[in-house]
Amino acid sequence: MYEQSNPSISSGCFEHENSSIQIQPSDAQNQSVTKLEIASSRINTSDYSRLISRPGEDFKEDHRKILTVCAWLELQFKSGFYESPSPLSKAQAQHVLFGQCEFVYSSDHSKYVEITVHFRCNLKCQHCMILDSMHWLKPASQNEFDQLMLENQKETKWTGLIITGSEVTLRKDLPDLARQARESGFQHVRIQTHGMRLANLDYCKMLIDAGIDEYFVSVTADHAELHDRITGVKGSFDRTIQGIQNLDSLGTARVLTNTVITGLSYQSLPGVVDLLAGFENLERMDFWTYWPMSEKDNSDLMVSHLDTAPFLRKAIRMLSDMGKKVEVKNFPQCLLGSEADALINDQPELRIDPRFWDEFNRNGFHQCVYRDVCGSKQCLGLNAAYADRFGWHEPDLYPMPR
Repeated sequence: MYEQSNPSISSGCFEHENSSIQIQPSDAQNQSVTKLEIASSRINTSDYSRLISRPGEDFKEDHRKILTVCAWLELQFKSGFYESPSPLSKAQAQHVLFGQCEFVYSSDHSKYVEITVHFRCNLKCQHCMILDSMHWLKPASQNEFDQLMLENQKETKWTGLIITGSEVTLRKDLPDLARQARESGFQHVRIQTHGMRLANLDYCKMLIDAGIDEYFVSVTADHAELHDRITGVKGSFDRTIQGIQNLDSLGTARVLTNTVITGLSYQSLPGVVDLLAGFENLERMDFWTYWPMSEKDNSDLMVSHLDTAPFLRKAIRMLSDMGKKVEVKNFPQCLLGSEADALINDQPELRIDPRFWDEFNRNGFHQCVYRDVCGSKQCLGLNAAYADRFGWHEPDLYPMPR
C-alpha cells in the first residue's frame, strides 16, 4: 500500500511511486476546468487508491487506500460530455464520483513475457485455437528457455514470466522451470492452465512453493454439463473449480480466469461471474471472443457480436460492482457502450514456434467499414471468418472518437 503524504495539487505534477498525475488546463465544452491526467506507468495492479478531493485541494488518506481518478470527469458527466481517461472506465468513474469505487485497474502486459513449453493436452476443447496444430507446433527447448532467462538477467526487460502452451501442468519439470525463472530475477511466474490438476491440494502447494504465484485458469461455462461438453471430458468442471478453491484456500496465489465466448458459452457469461464471485484471490476475469484460425468458421462456434453484447456487458458491470478486474479480447469496442474501456487487446510478448503466426494471420483481423475514421487504439475490428458469416454490421458499428 502507498503511504500517503497529502501533497498540494493545485498546479504542476504530483509524482507518487508507480503513478504520475499531471494537472493541465483543459477546455471541455467551452468550460475551463482543471484536468487530472493519468500518465506514464499509471497504477500498479495490486494497489488501491481513492481521490477524495477536487482540483486545488489536497489528496487525503482514506483507510490507507488512495484511488487515482480524474476529478474533471464530474463536470464532463454533468455537461453530458465524456472523454474516456484510460485506464478509468466510464462506469468506474461514475462509481468514484458517488464514493462507491473500490479500485482503478491498469493492465501492463509489457512487463510480462510468455513462452510456450508444451503442446499436449488432456482436454479436447472445441474452441482451442491450436487443436489442429498442436501435433506439429514445436515447444521451446530447454536451451531456448535458458536463453530467455539469461536475456532477462542481463537486461531486466520483464518482471513476470508466463509459462504456457496447451496444458503445462502435464510437464513433470514445471516446478523446476518456475524455480529457474525466480532465480533469474522474475518477480512473478504465471501458468496458463485448465486447472484440473490443481484439484490436488498437494500439487498446488508444490507449485506455489516453486514460485508460481499467478494462475490463469480456463473456465468455459457456469455449470458442469456445458463446461464438460465444451472440453470433451466429463468431470473436468468439478476438478477445475476444485482447483480454484484450493488456490483460494492457500491464500497466496493470484487467480485470473479466461472464458472463451462462443455460440455455446455466451449466454453463461454472467453466470460464470456469479460462479467465481466468492473467491477472494480472484483478481481478474478475461473474456476472449472465439476466432477459428481460418478464413471461415468451419466449426460453427462463432456467435454474432450483437447477440453477445448484452450478456458480455452485464458480466463486465457485475465485475465492476464487485471490485474485480476484467479484460475483453477481440470484440468491437463500440458495441461495449459505457463498458468500452474493458476492451484491452494488449498482450505480453509471446515466444512461440514462428509457424504459429502463419496460421494466426489467416484470421484477417482489423477489418471494419469504419477502420479509416475510428479512433480506437484497442479494437481489432472484425476478422475474416466473422465477416463471412455475419456480415459487416454497418448500421450497428460506429467509429470511436479520435
